[in-house]
Amino acid sequence: MTKPKKIRFDLIGNAKDSLRQAVELMAWKGIGDHHSRLKHAIGSSAHAIELLLKEKLRQTSPAFVWENVDKYPSLEARTVTVDTAISRLKRIAGVNLSDQDIEHIKSLRKTRNAIEHYEWSATESEAKVIVGNALSFAFAFGKDELDVDLSTDFKQDDTWRVLIDDL
Repeated sequence: MTKPKKIRFDLIGNAKDSLRQAVELMAWKGIGDHHSRLKHAIGSSAHAIELLLKEKLRQTSPAFVWENVDKYPSLEARTVTVDTAISRLKRIAGVNLSDQDIEHIKSLRKTRNAIEHYEWSATESEAKVIVGNALSFAFAFGKDELDVDLSTDFKQDDTWRVLIDDL
């Protein structure tokens, strides 16, 4: 009898998976309707960015990923919010996020919260800009702060070309 394979995503792997979903939703038109793809791409890109920020905190000290560092590593305790992650990255990890990047991240979080917890509306072009800004930040942050090229996975087939052509 074969041993069941364990499913495991570390922070980078989890972020890459959500980023992959966002990119594929934007690039491939055969997945659901256009508005649904945009909505889910926003949620996936927001998730990816949150995880990338937490990975940078983890690299500084794993306890910094927890809201209350004394509760590290309890999975019953809360991990940091995006606001706390940004604050710790700036104050403790020496990460220099621009005011524009911070504004985009906070706007993305508000949009994701509206989608997940209430109602949301935007024009198609506004939604594309939201996703485009999120992807741009994620790829740059991955390269600059985590030394990871997050775009590599999408360059193995036509996904990257289709995404760039569309955006």
